[in-house]
Amino acid sequence: MLNKKKTIGAFHYLGEVLQRFFDASEEERIVQFPELSTAIRDSQRQNAWFVSPFVCSALHGIQKWLNEETLESWCDENNIDNNLKPKRVGLVMAGNIPLVGFHDFLSVLITGNIAFVKLSSKDAILLPVLSSYLTRKYKELAKFIHFVEDIPADIDAFIASGTNNTVRYFSYRYESLPNLIRGSRSSIAILTGNESKEEIIELANDICLYFGMGCRSIAKVYIPNEAILQQLKSALRRYDWMAEHKDWADNLRFQRAVLITRGQEYIEAGPVLFTRDTRINSPMAVVHFEKYDSLDVVNNSIKALDPMIQCVVGKKEINPQWIPFGMAQFPQIDDYADRINTIKFLQTLDITTPTHN
Repeated sequence: MLNKKKTIGAFHYLGEVLQRFFDASEEERIVQFPELSTAIRDSQRQNAWFVSPFVCSALHGIQKWLNEETLESWCDENNIDNNLKPKRVGLVMAGNIPLVGFHDFLSVLITGNIAFVKLSSKDAILLPVLSSYLTRKYKELAKFIHFVEDIPADIDAFIASGTNNTVRYFSYRYESLPNLIRGSRSSIAILTGNESKEEIIELANDICLYFGMGCRSIAKVYIPNEAILQQLKSALRRYDWMAEHKDWADNLRFQRAVLITRGQEYIEAGPVLFTRDTRINSPMAVVHFEKYDSLDVVNNSIKALDPMIQCVVGKKEINPQWIPFGMAQFPQIDDYADRINTIKFLQTLDITTPTHN
C-alpha cells in the first residue's frame, strides 16, 4: 500500500524540482535538469502545438498544487484514506494541451491506487519524465505507476477524457466497470463593460493559451457592446506571434475563407477572428460573441447550456462561482473537470469493485 504521507512528500518534492527549474536560467536548466529540458524541447518536435511557453505554463499550473499544505488540505477535505487495498485504475490521457491528464494521475496515486496510463501520441514525453523524478527518489512509487500501450483487461476502474465520440466508445467498452468518462465542453466569458485594462489582458490569455485547444479555453464572450471587442483586440496583440506558427496561420486563413464564403461578418483581432454567433463552441482561431441587454438573460442561457460548459470567466463580485480573468487555464486542485470530484469517484471503488490478487 502507498503511504499517504510519503506520497504527499513525493509530489511536494516534484513541486520543488519544478520550482528550481523555473528559478534557473536557460543555461542552468540544461545542466541541472537535462531530462526536463530535453522533454520540453522534444515535446514540440513531437507535437507542433506544444510550444515551449505553453508547456511551461502547464508546468506552472501543476507546480502550484504540489506542496504539502495544498495536498494535505485536499486529502483532509476528501477524507482520503489510502489504507484500503489499492485498485488498478486505467487512465487514457488526452493530448490537446500539455499534461492535461496530470490531475487524474495525481488523484489515482494520492488515493493509494495503481495507475495504468495510456498516453496520447500527441503528449507521450512529459509525464514519464515527471514520473521519473518521483520514482528516482521515492522508489516505492514505481510499483504504482505503469505506462502501457493498452489498458489491461483486469483493471478495476477507468478514467478518460476526450471528444464526444470517444465518450461513446469508452462508455460502451467499459460499461461493466466503474468509469469516469468526460466529453467535450467549452468555456465562456461574461463582460460587463467595466473591466480594467489588466482584466482584458488576462482574458486575452484565457483565449490564446494552448492555442485555444483546451476545454477551459474561452470560445465565446458575452458582451454589452461591441466597443469591448476593440479593447480585447488591442490586448490580443501580445499573441501576434501565433500568426508565425504555420499550422495556426493555415487554420486562421481557412476560417477566414469559411466566414467569407458564408457571407458572415467578422472582426480581425490579430491571432483570432471574432464573429457573432449564439453557439458556445467555436472553431479553432475563431471566438464567438453575443451581445446582451441583461445579465439575467445571460444567466438563464448559461443554466440551459450548463452540460456543455466547462467554466465561466467573469467578475467574481457579480457571481462568486465565476473564475477570475486570467485563471481559466489555472484551476485549483479541487476545481474538477466537468465538476465531477475525481477523488470521490476513486473512493467509491472499495465498495463497487473486487480486489485483484
